[in-house]
Amino acid sequence: AMSPRERFEATHTTERTKWLVPDEFPSLAVVEAYRRPTVAASDVGDTFEWREPDFDALRAFAVRRFGWSEEDAARQIDDVRGARAAAAAAGRQSRITAHFTTYDATARAAKILSKRVRAAVAATGGEAAAAAMSAAADEAKGFAERYAT
Repeated sequence: AMSPRERFEATHTTERTKWLVPDEFPSLAVVEAYRRPTVAASDVGDTFEWREPDFDALRAFAVRRFGWSEEDAARQIDDVRGARAAAAAAGRQSRITAHFTTYDATARAAKILSKRVRAAVAATGGEAAAAAMSAAADEAKGFAERYAT
């Protein structure tokens, strides 16, 4: 059986290789584009309306753009069509957030131990992000110190 220290070392051997941060991080151009996005003017005006997706066009797009076989594309699109039909029959409408992962303002996606990386990330996230990352790093260091003896 492994000691707590050996278990910790075995599960954390590749942690440093998981973060790749370029020297120019954070990119000022990216931060500026995020803060002041360039949005094209729409000529749609008030004529925009929501409607059912064109499933045949989606299937053809998946075959052409993703290289899926006709069968794979049909299966994937039919799954989506079935889920939409079931939701409509139940009188529910899914939210857009159901289709991707979201994090609230206080959630931590990672514990960043590097002071340089933490400072760079904090520069783009403000005081709340800096405090949360600092607390997470302190917590992680405390954990490592407890199991290092």
